[in-house]
Amino acid sequence: MNVIEKPEGKAMNYGEWNAEKKDGIYFRKIIRYDVDSVLAYARTLDQMKSGLEDIGYVVDLTGKHWTLKHPQSQRKFRFYKLARDGRYDEEHIMERINNNYLFPMQPVKDIVPCKEYRGDHTKLKGIKALYIRYCFELGIIRPKGKRQKYPSPQLRKDLIYMDKITNENTFVGKHNLETIEDVHAFKVSLNKEIESWMNQRRSIYNKIKRTRDPNLKKQLEMDRDTLTSKIAHGKKEIKICEDIEKRVPDIQDKLKMVNALEDERIQTQKEYERSLNL
Repeated sequence: MNVIEKPEGKAMNYGEWNAEKKDGIYFRKIIRYDVDSVLAYARTLDQMKSGLEDIGYVVDLTGKHWTLKHPQSQRKFRFYKLARDGRYDEEHIMERINNNYLFPMQPVKDIVPCKEYRGDHTKLKGIKALYIRYCFELGIIRPKGKRQKYPSPQLRKDLIYMDKITNENTFVGKHNLETIEDVHAFKVSLNKEIESWMNQRRSIYNKIKRTRDPNLKKQLEMDRDTLTSKIAHGKKEIKICEDIEKRVPDIQDKLKMVNALEDERIQTQKEYERSLNL
């Protein structure tokens, strides 16, 4: 595994280091946010444990080192390894819990670099509307005048792919793609263009080999480089199309789950209110 040696001599996973450098999101950062959110009010260790379990974590405080497991994670994390400065070790967590008796609760800073959405999402259709809704649910964007939404535990892991999702959202809007069929047709058309550009480039390569005119050679090399750039950009767009084709069904399933959980929450709230009026 690649690691980056920091000045203080502690190693950091390369993926996390690179995400941190770009102010991006990575899994351990999401977990830290959730722990901080619960520690902002927990006044006992049991309150911290139950608070994390309420949002889907599996928490074990019985071993030598406390651990927790995110609902979408395949592995456990040790609390003390959530940050390299030791602020999540057992001693510091207990200190923060005890301090909640003495100091008022402090708001937890959002970790998602949210952008205000000024458009009218009600006029969007198909996958354009789907991506905007998903960006709302992930907290990547928020409607003008409303507070930022932090995603449910079922969606938080997707924050790791925030940059990709944002790029895909921009892509479908830029090219006015409303259905998966539109995406597929765009990809097929672009593949044909790329094939044409590659044929043109091969022809130019042959001309460069044959010509003895330095000025013509220079112009041919410029034409070759232009085609190479277009081919590279086209291949990137092909990859975005393929990612969209894979992601859209997943987004649809997750939004159905979010809607079902919200309906369940509303129903539970109504039943609770009715019980109070009996």
